[in-house]
Amino acid sequence: MRQSTNILKNNMKAFPLILHICITVVFIIIFFIITQKFKPIPISDFKDYWDTSTNLQNYYKGGLLFLLYAPLKLLNLSAYWSAFLVNSSCFIMLSYILWLDKKSHFQLLSSFVLLLIGIWFSALVPIVNSDIPTIIFVLFGLKIFSISIKNNKNILILTSIILLTIGLSIRSQFFYAFLLLSIFLLIFYATTKKRTLLLKRSLLFIISSVVISFSANFGLEAYSSNKIRIEEHKRVPFYTGLIETAITDNCGRYNTSALKLAQEEIAQPLSSLLIKKYSQIPLERYIKIISCKWEHYFFSYNQSTVGWLRSHLRINETIENFDDVSLYLWDYLEGISVHLLKLISTFLYLLFLYNFKKQRIIDKFVFGILTYILLFFLAIHTVMEFQARYLISPIILTTITMIYLHADILQTNNKNR
Repeated sequence: MRQSTNILKNNMKAFPLILHICITVVFIIIFFIITQKFKPIPISDFKDYWDTSTNLQNYYKGGLLFLLYAPLKLLNLSAYWSAFLVNSSCFIMLSYILWLDKKSHFQLLSSFVLLLIGIWFSALVPIVNSDIPTIIFVLFGLKIFSISIKNNKNILILTSIILLTIGLSIRSQFFYAFLLLSIFLLIFYATTKKRTLLLKRSLLFIISSVVISFSANFGLEAYSSNKIRIEEHKRVPFYTGLIETAITDNCGRYNTSALKLAQEEIAQPLSSLLIKKYSQIPLERYIKIISCKWEHYFFSYNQSTVGWLRSHLRINETIENFDDVSLYLWDYLEGISVHLLKLISTFLYLLFLYNFKKQRIIDKFVFGILTYILLFFLAIHTVMEFQARYLISPIILTTITMIYLHADILQTNNKNR
Protein backbone atom coordinates (compact mmCIF):
# COMPACT_ATOMS: atom_id res chain seq x y z
CA MET A 1 0.00 0.00 0.00
CA ARG A 2 2.78 2.38 0.96
CA GLN A 3 4.68 1.50 -2.24
CA SER A 4 1.64 2.25 -4.46
CA THR A 5 1.14 5.54 -2.62
CA ASN A 6 4.75 6.53 -3.31
CA ILE A 7 4.37 5.63 -6.99
CA LEU A 8 1.23 7.78 -7.17
CA LYS A 9 3.04 10.70 -5.53
CA ASN A 10 5.96 10.39 -7.96
CA ASN A 11 3.56 10.29 -10.91
CA MET A 12 1.81 13.40 -9.61
CA LYS A 13 5.16 15.17 -9.29
CA ALA A 14 6.02 14.23 -12.88
CA PHE A 15 2.60 15.21 -14.25
CA PRO A 16 3.36 18.94 -14.88
CA LEU A 17 6.51 18.08 -16.87
CA ILE A 18 4.75 15.35 -18.86
CA LEU A 19 1.91 17.77 -19.64
CA HIS A 20 4.37 20.46 -20.73
CA ILE A 21 6.22 18.06 -23.03
CA CYS A 22 2.94 16.74 -24.48
CA ILE A 23 1.74 20.27 -25.32
CA THR A 24 5.06 20.96 -27.05
CA VAL A 25 5.00 17.73 -29.09
CA VAL A 26 1.33 18.08 -30.06
CA PHE A 27 1.89 21.61 -31.35
CA ILE A 28 4.94 20.58 -33.39
CA ILE A 29 2.70 17.95 -35.03
CA ILE A 30 -0.02 20.58 -35.59
CA PHE A 31 2.55 22.96 -37.10
CA PHE A 32 3.67 20.19 -39.47
CA ILE A 33 0.08 19.49 -40.56
CA ILE A 34 -0.61 23.20 -41.13
CA THR A 35 2.54 23.59 -43.22
CA GLN A 36 1.76 20.48 -45.24
CA LYS A 37 -1.82 21.59 -45.89
CA PHE A 38 -1.35 25.24 -46.84
CA LYS A 39 2.24 25.55 -48.13
CA PRO A 40 2.07 29.37 -48.25
CA ILE A 41 4.32 31.07 -50.81
CA PRO A 42 5.83 34.24 -49.26
CA ILE A 43 4.35 37.66 -50.05
CA SER A 44 5.14 41.24 -49.06
CA ASP A 45 7.78 41.64 -46.31
CA PHE A 46 7.81 37.89 -45.76
CA LYS A 47 8.96 37.41 -49.35
CA ASP A 48 11.67 40.03 -48.88
CA TYR A 49 13.04 38.24 -45.81
CA TRP A 50 13.24 35.02 -47.82
CA ASP A 51 14.68 36.53 -51.01
CA THR A 52 17.40 38.54 -49.26
CA SER A 53 18.52 35.71 -46.99
CA THR A 54 20.93 34.56 -49.72
CA ASN A 55 21.18 37.86 -51.60
CA LEU A 56 22.37 40.47 -49.11
CA GLN A 57 22.97 43.05 -51.83
CA ASN A 58 19.20 43.55 -51.87
CA TYR A 59 18.98 43.68 -48.06
CA TYR A 60 16.95 46.49 -46.50
CA LYS A 61 15.62 45.10 -43.19
CA GLY A 62 15.51 42.02 -40.97
CA GLY A 63 18.96 42.21 -39.39
CA LEU A 64 20.53 38.84 -38.68
CA LEU A 65 17.35 36.93 -39.52
CA PHE A 66 19.11 35.81 -42.70
CA LEU A 67 21.42 33.63 -40.57
CA LEU A 68 18.44 31.43 -39.73
CA TYR A 69 17.15 31.07 -43.28
CA ALA A 70 20.21 31.19 -45.55
CA PRO A 71 21.49 27.67 -44.64
CA LEU A 72 18.04 26.17 -45.21
CA LYS A 73 17.60 27.97 -48.53
CA LEU A 74 21.04 26.78 -49.66
CA LEU A 75 19.83 23.25 -48.95
CA ASN A 76 17.03 23.92 -51.47
CA LEU A 77 14.29 23.76 -48.88
CA SER A 78 11.13 25.68 -49.74
CA ALA A 79 10.25 28.87 -47.88
CA TYR A 80 7.39 27.27 -45.95
CA TRP A 81 9.37 24.22 -44.80
CA SER A 82 12.27 26.48 -43.82
CA ALA A 83 9.83 28.63 -41.86
CA PHE A 84 8.41 25.51 -40.23
CA LEU A 85 11.88 24.45 -39.05
CA VAL A 86 12.84 27.91 -37.77
CA ASN A 87 9.53 28.68 -36.04
CA SER A 88 9.08 25.18 -34.61
CA SER A 89 12.59 25.41 -33.17
CA CYS A 90 11.60 28.75 -31.65
CA PHE A 91 8.54 27.09 -30.09
CA ILE A 92 10.72 24.37 -28.55
CA MET A 93 12.98 27.10 -27.16
CA LEU A 94 9.87 28.84 -25.79
CA SER A 95 8.77 25.58 -24.17
CA TYR A 96 12.13 25.38 -22.40
CA ILE A 97 11.92 29.03 -21.33
CA LEU A 98 8.43 28.52 -19.91
CA TRP A 99 9.25 25.38 -17.95
CA LEU A 100 9.82 26.26 -14.30
CA ASP A 101 12.17 24.01 -12.37
CA LYS A 102 10.73 25.53 -9.20
CA LYS A 103 7.87 23.33 -8.03
CA SER A 104 4.76 25.46 -7.80
CA HIS A 105 1.29 25.95 -9.22
CA PHE A 106 2.88 28.29 -11.73
CA GLN A 107 4.16 25.23 -13.63
CA LEU A 108 0.59 24.50 -14.76
CA LEU A 109 0.05 28.16 -15.59
CA SER A 110 3.24 28.10 -17.70
CA SER A 111 1.94 25.09 -19.63
CA PHE A 112 -1.39 26.82 -20.20
CA VAL A 113 0.42 29.92 -21.47
CA LEU A 114 2.46 27.68 -23.79
CA LEU A 115 -0.83 26.29 -25.12
CA LEU A 116 -2.21 29.78 -25.79
CA ILE A 117 0.98 30.94 -27.49
CA GLY A 118 0.99 27.78 -29.61
CA ILE A 119 -2.47 28.71 -30.90
CA TRP A 120 -1.27 32.27 -31.57
CA PHE A 121 1.86 31.10 -33.40
CA SER A 122 0.23 28.33 -35.43
CA ALA A 123 -0.74 30.42 -38.49
CA LEU A 124 2.67 32.11 -38.61
CA VAL A 125 4.71 28.91 -38.40
CA PRO A 126 4.77 28.18 -42.18
CA ILE A 127 5.46 31.89 -42.94
CA VAL A 128 8.92 33.47 -43.08
CA ASN A 129 8.35 36.10 -40.37
CA SER A 130 10.43 38.20 -38.01
CA ASP A 131 7.93 38.38 -35.12
CA ILE A 132 8.48 34.92 -33.63
CA PRO A 133 12.32 34.77 -33.83
CA THR A 134 12.66 38.28 -32.37
CA ILE A 135 10.93 37.66 -29.04
CA ILE A 136 12.16 34.06 -28.69
CA PHE A 137 15.83 34.92 -29.23
CA VAL A 138 15.57 37.85 -26.82
CA LEU A 139 13.93 35.68 -24.15
CA PHE A 140 16.24 32.74 -24.74
CA GLY A 141 19.24 35.04 -24.49
CA LEU A 142 17.96 36.35 -21.16
CA LYS A 143 17.27 32.80 -19.95
CA ILE A 144 20.78 31.57 -20.79
CA PHE A 145 22.26 34.69 -19.18
CA SER A 146 20.37 33.96 -15.93
CA ILE A 147 21.76 30.40 -16.00
CA SER A 148 25.29 31.72 -16.64
CA ILE A 149 25.08 33.83 -13.47
CA LYS A 150 24.43 30.70 -11.38
CA ASN A 151 26.96 28.47 -13.16
CA ASN A 152 29.64 31.09 -13.80
CA LYS A 153 30.55 29.68 -17.24
CA ASN A 154 31.93 32.00 -19.91
CA ILE A 155 30.56 29.86 -22.74
CA LEU A 156 27.03 30.49 -21.46
CA ILE A 157 27.63 34.25 -21.28
CA LEU A 158 28.93 34.21 -24.86
CA THR A 159 25.92 32.15 -26.00
CA SER A 160 23.50 34.55 -24.30
CA ILE A 161 25.16 37.54 -26.02
CA ILE A 162 24.87 35.85 -29.43
CA LEU A 163 21.20 35.00 -28.88
CA LEU A 164 20.27 38.49 -27.64
CA THR A 165 22.25 40.10 -30.48
CA ILE A 166 20.26 38.18 -33.09
CA GLY A 167 16.97 39.12 -31.39
CA LEU A 168 17.86 42.82 -31.15
CA SER A 169 19.05 43.02 -34.75
CA ILE A 170 15.84 41.64 -36.26
CA ARG A 171 13.48 44.28 -34.84
CA SER A 172 14.56 47.89 -34.27
CA GLN A 173 12.04 48.38 -31.43
CA PHE A 174 13.90 45.93 -29.22
CA PHE A 175 17.26 47.35 -30.25
CA TYR A 176 16.34 50.91 -29.25
CA ALA A 177 14.70 49.71 -26.04
CA PHE A 178 17.89 47.91 -24.99
CA LEU A 179 20.07 50.78 -26.21
CA LEU A 180 18.33 53.16 -23.80
CA LEU A 181 18.39 50.48 -21.11
CA SER A 182 22.17 50.16 -21.46
CA ILE A 183 22.51 53.93 -21.08
CA PHE A 184 20.37 53.87 -17.92
CA LEU A 185 22.44 51.02 -16.49
CA LEU A 186 25.69 52.84 -17.29
CA ILE A 187 24.44 55.93 -15.46
CA PHE A 188 23.35 53.78 -12.54
CA TYR A 189 26.72 52.00 -12.49
CA ALA A 190 28.58 55.33 -12.53
CA THR A 191 26.54 56.80 -9.67
CA THR A 192 26.13 53.81 -7.35
CA LYS A 193 28.62 52.58 -4.77
CA LYS A 194 27.29 49.01 -4.90
CA ARG A 195 28.92 47.79 -8.10
CA THR A 196 28.04 44.13 -7.70
CA LEU A 197 29.26 41.32 -9.94
CA LEU A 198 25.67 40.86 -11.20
CA LEU A 199 25.53 44.52 -12.27
CA LYS A 200 28.89 44.28 -14.05
CA ARG A 201 27.89 41.12 -15.92
CA SER A 202 24.50 42.58 -16.83
CA LEU A 203 26.23 45.63 -18.30
CA LEU A 204 28.62 43.44 -20.27
CA PHE A 205 25.76 41.29 -21.52
CA ILE A 206 23.47 44.13 -22.65
CA ILE A 207 26.08 46.57 -23.99
CA SER A 208 27.90 43.84 -25.93
CA SER A 209 24.63 42.69 -27.52
CA VAL A 210 23.60 46.25 -28.41
CA VAL A 211 27.01 47.13 -29.92
CA ILE A 212 27.29 43.92 -31.96
CA SER A 213 23.68 44.22 -33.13
CA PHE A 214 24.22 47.81 -34.24
CA SER A 215 27.46 46.88 -36.00
CA ALA A 216 25.81 43.96 -37.80
CA ASN A 217 22.87 46.04 -39.06
CA PHE A 218 25.15 48.92 -40.02
CA GLY A 219 27.37 46.52 -41.95
CA LEU A 220 24.39 44.94 -43.73
CA GLU A 221 23.09 48.36 -44.79
CA ALA A 222 26.54 49.46 -45.94
CA TYR A 223 26.99 46.27 -47.99
CA SER A 224 23.52 46.47 -49.55
CA SER A 225 23.05 48.21 -52.89
CA ASN A 226 19.36 48.73 -52.05
CA LYS A 227 19.92 52.19 -50.47
CA ILE A 228 16.60 53.70 -51.58
CA ARG A 229 14.62 50.80 -50.12
CA ILE A 230 16.54 51.12 -46.84
CA GLU A 231 15.62 54.80 -46.63
CA GLU A 232 11.99 54.04 -47.47
CA HIS A 233 11.88 51.44 -44.70
CA LYS A 234 13.07 54.02 -42.18
CA ARG A 235 10.45 56.57 -43.26
CA VAL A 236 7.28 54.61 -44.03
CA PRO A 237 6.52 53.54 -40.39
CA PHE A 238 6.41 57.24 -39.40
CA TYR A 239 4.03 58.05 -42.26
CA THR A 240 1.71 55.13 -41.50
CA GLY A 241 1.85 55.87 -37.77
CA LEU A 242 0.30 59.35 -37.62
CA ILE A 243 0.80 61.23 -40.89
CA GLU A 244 -0.78 59.21 -43.69
CA THR A 245 -3.27 56.93 -41.97
CA ALA A 246 -7.01 56.41 -41.75
CA ILE A 247 -9.10 56.84 -38.58
CA THR A 248 -10.77 53.45 -39.04
CA ASP A 249 -10.04 49.83 -38.21
CA ASN A 250 -6.93 50.24 -40.38
CA CYS A 251 -5.48 53.07 -38.30
CA GLY A 252 -1.70 52.91 -38.04
CA ARG A 253 -1.31 50.13 -40.58
CA TYR A 254 0.83 49.99 -43.67
CA ASN A 255 -0.77 51.53 -46.75
CA THR A 256 0.39 52.29 -50.29
CA SER A 257 -0.37 56.04 -50.06
CA ALA A 258 2.12 56.31 -47.17
CA LEU A 259 4.74 54.50 -49.25
CA LYS A 260 4.08 56.75 -52.23
CA LEU A 261 4.38 59.91 -50.11
CA ALA A 262 7.62 58.64 -48.56
CA GLN A 263 9.03 57.99 -52.03
CA GLU A 264 8.10 61.47 -53.20
CA GLU A 265 9.77 63.14 -50.22
CA ILE A 266 12.75 60.81 -49.89
CA ALA A 267 15.27 63.55 -50.76
CA GLN A 268 14.18 65.72 -47.80
CA PRO A 269 15.78 65.29 -44.35
CA LEU A 270 13.55 63.04 -42.26
CA SER A 271 13.82 64.88 -38.91
CA SER A 272 12.86 68.33 -40.23
CA LEU A 273 10.19 66.77 -42.44
CA LEU A 274 8.56 64.99 -39.48
CA ILE A 275 8.59 68.14 -37.33
CA LYS A 276 6.87 70.04 -40.12
CA LYS A 277 4.24 67.34 -40.74
CA TYR A 278 3.49 66.71 -37.06
CA SER A 279 2.98 70.44 -36.49
CA GLN A 280 0.38 70.51 -39.29
CA ILE A 281 -1.80 67.73 -37.84
CA PRO A 282 -4.81 69.09 -35.89
CA LEU A 283 -5.03 68.06 -32.23
CA GLU A 284 -8.43 66.46 -32.82
CA ARG A 285 -6.95 64.17 -35.48
CA TYR A 286 -4.07 63.22 -33.16
CA ILE A 287 -6.56 62.21 -30.48
CA LYS A 288 -8.67 60.15 -32.89
CA ILE A 289 -5.71 58.29 -34.40
CA ILE A 290 -4.06 57.56 -31.06
CA SER A 291 -7.38 56.51 -29.50
CA CYS A 292 -7.98 54.16 -32.42
CA LYS A 293 -4.50 52.63 -32.12
CA TRP A 294 -4.74 52.24 -28.34
CA GLU A 295 -8.12 50.58 -28.68
CA HIS A 296 -6.50 47.95 -30.93
CA TYR A 297 -3.44 47.80 -28.68
CA PHE A 298 -5.25 47.12 -25.41
CA PHE A 299 -8.70 45.76 -26.20
CA SER A 300 -9.51 44.51 -29.69
CA TYR A 301 -7.69 42.09 -31.96
CA ASN A 302 -8.70 42.51 -35.57
CA GLN A 303 -5.71 41.59 -37.71
CA SER A 304 -4.82 38.05 -36.78
CA THR A 305 -1.92 35.89 -37.88
CA VAL A 306 -4.56 33.68 -39.50
CA GLY A 307 -5.43 36.75 -41.56
CA TRP A 308 -1.84 36.91 -42.79
CA LEU A 309 -1.98 33.25 -43.77
CA ARG A 310 -5.28 33.93 -45.54
CA SER A 311 -3.61 36.81 -47.44
CA HIS A 312 -0.84 34.47 -48.59
CA LEU A 313 -3.41 31.98 -49.88
CA ARG A 314 -5.57 34.65 -51.54
CA ILE A 315 -2.71 36.40 -53.35
CA ASN A 316 -1.26 33.10 -54.51
CA GLU A 317 -4.77 32.01 -55.57
CA THR A 318 -4.91 28.78 -53.62
CA ILE A 319 -8.69 29.20 -53.45
CA GLU A 320 -9.45 25.72 -52.15
CA ASN A 321 -7.46 26.54 -49.03
CA PHE A 322 -8.62 30.12 -48.77
CA ASP A 323 -12.29 29.10 -48.70
CA ASP A 324 -11.75 26.52 -45.99
CA VAL A 325 -14.21 27.23 -43.15
CA SER A 326 -11.62 26.05 -40.63
CA LEU A 327 -9.62 29.24 -41.30
CA TYR A 328 -12.43 31.36 -39.86
CA LEU A 329 -12.87 29.12 -36.80
CA TRP A 330 -9.12 29.16 -36.35
CA ASP A 331 -9.15 32.96 -36.53
CA TYR A 332 -11.77 33.07 -33.76
CA LEU A 333 -9.77 30.67 -31.58
CA GLU A 334 -6.66 32.78 -32.04
CA GLY A 335 -8.54 35.88 -30.87
CA ILE A 336 -9.63 34.06 -27.70
CA SER A 337 -6.06 32.93 -26.96
CA VAL A 338 -4.67 36.45 -27.38
CA HIS A 339 -7.31 37.96 -25.09
CA LEU A 340 -6.62 35.29 -22.46
CA LEU A 341 -2.90 36.07 -22.63
CA LYS A 342 -3.69 39.76 -22.17
CA LEU A 343 -5.85 38.97 -19.13
CA ILE A 344 -3.23 36.69 -17.56
CA SER A 345 -0.37 39.16 -18.09
CA THR A 346 -2.47 42.09 -16.84
CA PHE A 347 -3.62 40.20 -13.72
CA LEU A 348 -0.07 39.10 -12.82
CA TYR A 349 1.28 42.60 -13.46
CA LEU A 350 -1.35 44.27 -11.26
CA LEU A 351 -0.94 41.62 -8.55
CA PHE A 352 2.77 42.41 -8.33
CA LEU A 353 2.03 46.13 -8.30
CA TYR A 354 -0.48 45.64 -5.47
CA ASN A 355 2.17 43.93 -3.32
CA PHE A 356 5.01 46.12 -4.59
CA LYS A 357 6.22 47.30 -1.17
CA LYS A 358 6.66 43.72 0.04
CA GLN A 359 8.80 42.63 -2.91
CA ARG A 360 12.57 42.15 -2.89
CA ILE A 361 14.76 44.84 -4.47
CA ILE A 362 15.92 42.55 -7.28
CA ASP A 363 12.30 41.69 -8.17
CA LYS A 364 11.38 45.39 -8.13
CA PHE A 365 14.33 46.10 -10.41
CA VAL A 366 13.25 43.45 -12.96
CA PHE A 367 9.66 44.72 -12.75
CA GLY A 368 10.91 48.27 -13.38
CA ILE A 369 12.86 47.19 -16.48
CA LEU A 370 9.79 45.33 -17.80
CA THR A 371 7.60 48.40 -17.21
CA TYR A 372 10.11 50.61 -19.02
CA ILE A 373 10.20 48.26 -22.05
CA LEU A 374 6.38 48.11 -22.17
CA LEU A 375 6.10 51.91 -22.05
CA PHE A 376 8.77 52.15 -24.74
CA PHE A 377 6.84 49.78 -27.00
CA LEU A 378 3.62 51.70 -26.37
CA ALA A 379 5.31 55.00 -27.27
CA ILE A 380 6.87 53.52 -30.44
CA HIS A 381 3.60 51.96 -31.59
CA THR A 382 1.69 55.16 -30.80
CA VAL A 383 3.92 57.23 -33.08
CA MET A 384 4.83 54.65 -35.71
CA GLU A 385 3.15 51.88 -37.69
CA PHE A 386 1.23 49.31 -35.67
CA GLN A 387 -0.15 45.91 -36.61
CA ALA A 388 -1.73 43.29 -34.36
CA ARG A 389 1.16 40.84 -34.74
CA TYR A 390 3.44 43.49 -33.20
CA LEU A 391 1.72 42.63 -29.90
CA ILE A 392 3.46 39.25 -29.86
CA SER A 393 6.62 40.69 -28.27
CA PRO A 394 5.17 42.87 -25.46
CA ILE A 395 2.47 40.37 -24.43
CA ILE A 396 4.75 37.33 -24.35
CA LEU A 397 7.54 39.30 -22.64
CA THR A 398 5.14 40.51 -19.94
CA THR A 399 3.48 37.15 -19.35
CA ILE A 400 6.69 35.15 -19.04
CA THR A 401 8.50 37.76 -16.92
CA MET A 402 5.59 38.00 -14.49
CA ILE A 403 5.29 34.21 -14.21
CA TYR A 404 8.98 34.02 -13.32
CA LEU A 405 8.67 36.85 -10.79
CA HIS A 406 5.63 35.36 -9.02
CA ALA A 407 7.12 31.85 -9.00
CA ASP A 408 10.31 33.28 -7.46
CA ILE A 409 8.31 35.20 -4.86
CA LEU A 410 6.32 32.06 -3.95
CA GLN A 411 9.51 30.02 -3.57
CA THR A 412 11.10 32.73 -1.40
CA ASN A 413 8.01 32.90 0.84
CA ASN A 414 7.98 29.10 1.25
CA LYS A 415 11.64 29.14 2.32
CA ASN A 416 10.97 31.86 4.91
CA ARG A 417 8.14 29.95 6.57
